[in-house]
Amino acid sequence: KKGDPVKTGGYPITLSAGSASNYTVPAATGTLTVTPREINWSTLGVKAADKSKTYGQEDPALTLENWPAGLDKDHFNISVTRDTTKENAGQYPITATVTVKPEHAANYNLAGKPGDGTFTIHKKALTVKVTDHALVYGADVPSLTATYSGFVNGDTVKDITQGTLSTTYKKGD
Repeated sequence: KKGDPVKTGGYPITLSAGSASNYTVPAATGTLTVTPREINWSTLGVKAADKSKTYGQEDPALTLENWPAGLDKDHFNISVTRDTTKENAGQYPITATVTVKPEHAANYNLAGKPGDGTFTIHKKALTVKVTDHALVYGADVPSLTATYSGFVNGDTVKDITQGTLSTTYKKGD
């Protein structure tokens, strides 16, 4: 049944005696030989699936892609990981490791390694509001200010380089 370990080796094949009016049909035996399945992860194109998130979001589930049809995942230990200490916007490798569970080890010969995927952390968009000002003609331009919102992970305005505020108005225009 599915999930039970099938061991490689020889299994008997038996044919019971048959009958015919003009022939003697004897019983016969043979052997069904089961050999390990050869699996080369690289050749099959099995790899860690590319994933992404926006800075500050939770990681999506990491998975494999191109798993061969008919190959029971329950026979394998599958690990798909990334370095979770890397949380800044950028691209980072996702690695995959696949090994055979001990109870199924006799059934497979593994070669190669699943390919790496890419984990992309996109920049998070901040909301910026430039403070409106009013002045009387001839007065000096006040200090121009802006507020920023949308920070995550404990970040504040101190963690960004603010753009320069300016106006085309000149005193006396």
